[in-house]
Amino acid sequence: MNNIARNQSQKITAFLIAAALALLASQTSSYLVNASLAIGETRVVNSLLHITHVRNMGGTFGAFPGHSVLFALISALILVLCTALFFKQRATTWIQFVFFGLIVGGGASNVVDRVVLGSVVDFINLQGIPHWHYVFNTADVFIDLGIWPSLLIGVFLSRKENP
Repeated sequence: MNNIARNQSQKITAFLIAAALALLASQTSSYLVNASLAIGETRVVNSLLHITHVRNMGGTFGAFPGHSVLFALISALILVLCTALFFKQRATTWIQFVFFGLIVGGGASNVVDRVVLGSVVDFINLQGIPHWHYVFNTADVFIDLGIWPSLLIGVFLSRKENP
């Protein structure tokens, strides 16, 4: 195996590990919340963090409730298409593969919730933030952890290539 093929194989492995870990962590946390808290029940961790079991029957921020199957299908299709496009890029660094794996693993976890439970299990309820009333989950955190660094790396790489 030549160096280019070995390098690509390592990038794909990094992607798969990141995606699998994000999916596993997100599904485990959803399972634990679902098993230990009734819907609507809250456990106070501290003044900033409450664990509140809610269900998102809609899309982002609960938009268009009652269409979980449609959102699952659309989300799965977007994940597959974006992954195919991502793998066609040639100038992608291994860390971007890791970040994209976090996005795919988190997105896949929300799809699994929608298919298996009919809704997404949300439970991270941050307190004391003005105008913030949203409850989210670890899958959403993994998606954000993948998106924001990828965008920053992309900006810095494009500046380096195009001074």
